[in-house]
Amino acid sequence: CEFNRHGLCMSLRALHPDRPGMISIGIKLPGAKCPEGRWRRVLWVCDDCGSQVFDERGLDRCPVCKPTKEPRPNFIPLAMSADKPAEPNHPLAVVSVAVGQNAIDTSKITWPRTRKYAEFVGADFVTITDDKSPEYRLANKFRIGQICSRYDRTLYLDADIWLRPNVGNLFELFEAGAVWMHPDTTRMPPGHESWIESESQRLADDQQITPEKSRCYNSGVVLFDREDCGIWDPPPLSIGNRHVAEQFWVEHRALHFSSVRDLPSEYNAQWYWRDFRNWEKIAKIIHLANCPHGERMSRLNHYSRRYSGDFI
Repeated sequence: CEFNRHGLCMSLRALHPDRPGMISIGIKLPGAKCPEGRWRRVLWVCDDCGSQVFDERGLDRCPVCKPTKEPRPNFIPLAMSADKPAEPNHPLAVVSVAVGQNAIDTSKITWPRTRKYAEFVGADFVTITDDKSPEYRLANKFRIGQICSRYDRTLYLDADIWLRPNVGNLFELFEAGAVWMHPDTTRMPPGHESWIESESQRLADDQQITPEKSRCYNSGVVLFDREDCGIWDPPPLSIGNRHVAEQFWVEHRALHFSSVRDLPSEYNAQWYWRDFRNWEKIAKIIHLANCPHGERMSRLNHYSRRYSGDFI
């Protein structure tokens, strides 16, 4: 496979079963034959007008001679927008999502701790466990905004997060009036710039928006106000099922419709960082992002024995 560092398939020619002569140059089409499963879009020749076009969305029409402004159906079920907002007991909420067996296994260790934290800060603990987007489970996070629309402020935490006793009250430490997230570009190793640029371009292509420079704001720990619930609105067009697609969309919404401020690294220290072992010792929020499930469970069991004291 000649999948190069820019994320393009450099094979000279590859065949789609329904469109002979399709040339791969690196959004993967149903039935496309790529042994590595890495195609992003495909260049093909329209039988009607002869134009060479990129079929990025799997449409059965040529955008040159058969243009359409109709968006393709979103893969996110419409039922996802029908969640009844929780009736609040407090003005604040701590929210987490665990969909799928691995996430549920993880939450059995982390959520008792997260529930105690919600009690510590005087917030409701709201969870999402039903799957309304089996095609892309991370899209269940797009339900957060509507569910929390009755709360003054909300702290979202991924299920694979452990809170150290000294984490403090984030609602008091970080003032209202902004969306607080960690910019992962500050911790990524050299060479990730091309990957970030590629993911930003893919989001732009998918959503038909102008590509923008991303700071890779992580959506695993997000503190936001009621006015910022819209950052979780689902995209109008499908974003595929890449594990970072949801994150780049939330970043786009936050940068365009809210004020974003940087959450310090000790409040979202992530497993995939090169220097995670150093951050793990001093972090107030440990996030096992991208950690293999077996190791994640082992680490969380360790944390539950070592870092389970009362919040201070």
